[in-house]
Amino acid sequence: HVHMELNDKEQLTNEHFDVWLGHFNDTVDELFEGANAEKIKTRALSIATIMKIHECVKLAGRKRSNFTTYIVKQLDYI
Repeated sequence: HVHMELNDKEQLTNEHFDVWLGHFNDTVDELFEGANAEKIKTRALSIATIMKIHECVKLAGRKRSNFTTYIVKQLDYI
């Protein structure tokens, strides 16, 4: 839940997510290769996307939508 504490100090933006994802992918590419490396990069993209959606819903002042809940459940199958 460190990201929540950080978000309280400074609002996370799409640019923050994009920078994180770029660093993550670069690190995976430097250290790993193969199907598992691609799978973890896809999972990271899914997580970043869910966090972006959740943040948009939060900014709109709504509870998590059914769509977001569905997507989060789908991550368990990746």
